Amino acid sequence: FSKNEKKFRFFSFFPFNIESMEDEEEKELILVIEDTANFNDYITQQLKKNGYDIVQCYGIDDASIALSNNYFSLVLLDLNLDGEDGMQILKKIRLQNKVLPVMIVSSIQDEKTKVEGFASGCDDFITKPFYMEELLQRIKRMITRLSYMSYEKKAIKTIYSSGIFEINTETRTLTKNNIPIPVR
Repeated sequence: FSKNEKKFRFFSFFPFNIESMEDEEEKELILVIEDTANFNDYITQQLKKNGYDIVQCYGIDDASIALSNNYFSLVLLDLNLDGEDGMQILKKIRLQNKVLPVMIVSSIQDEKTKVEGFASGCDDFITKPFYMEELLQRIKRMITRLSYMSYEKKAIKTIYSSGIFEINTETRTLTKNNIPIPVR
């Protein structure tokens, strides 16, 4: 994306003045939900080295708070969260956000769990142990795909004007001289 396209995409999600942030480089924000502190720290360190901003969570409660207070580009989700079921947070994410990329990062390797993960809405599933470069490439690909989808959605024209009339196809409203006209 060009600098202007990045600013537009970034601005479309945050309701503050983008001009004040013009010189700052946008970094993708990733939520890491992993209860093993050493592994969480390792993933975080590697992702930061590769230019990502990270929010670390160690359980479902922390993750729920983080998800409600931030816009994330991607979620890395462990399924075994110290006695909690990571599949539940995946289902909660999908109820609130259908497009946020979620990658399950788990030591569980059985087919049934993988199928349940995909059926519950994960976009990718990588089993531990894994190569860090493979994880980084998967993350990069998922974020790139989301960026294209966001830009394409914004690029679709939704307001059509003709003289004193205006139709908004997104909100399904019709106005005449900026006065709403009921549509059945």
